[in-house]
Amino acid sequence: MFCRKHTIPQEFEGDNIQLLHSSSSEQHFCKFCKVHEETEAMDGQNDILAGQIDELKAKLEDSYMADLSYKQIKAQRKAATELNRKLQKQVQQLRNQLQLQTDLEEKCRSEEIDRQAMIRQTSNRLLENKNAAINNRFRHREALEEQIKLKKSDNKVLSQ
Repeated sequence: MFCRKHTIPQEFEGDNIQLLHSSSSEQHFCKFCKVHEETEAMDGQNDILAGQIDELKAKLEDSYMADLSYKQIKAQRKAATELNRKLQKQVQQLRNQLQLQTDLEEKCRSEEIDRQAMIRQTSNRLLENKNAAINNRFRHREALEEQIKLKKSDNKVLSQ
């Protein structure tokens, strides 16, 4: 059955096609109207689906951007980790060098203390030897003076 808005009266003259009038109280079963309604419903669904597709595209783009950001962050983290390892290695080398330098300075201080002690010891020995020599000379002189006194007194005794 066809309704009046979808028929051209000349096409159906003489045919036994029953036409529905828009003012008719009967149910509307026009094939074109049904197809039109279904087409409009499908267009509405297509619009909804197109909107959902756009939303999914936006989400996909966001996901892609998030994935790209994640990859960039991951690459930056990897680079930072590698840089951190290199810096830790350099810090360890510097600590080792500093420890060697500290050990060397301590050894130098110890050797300087030992050298100063040896200098003091040598100086003290030299002073002791000098004092001993002076004391020996002084004793020798005293002994000589005693001998001179004895000889003078012997000479006096002899001259009298």
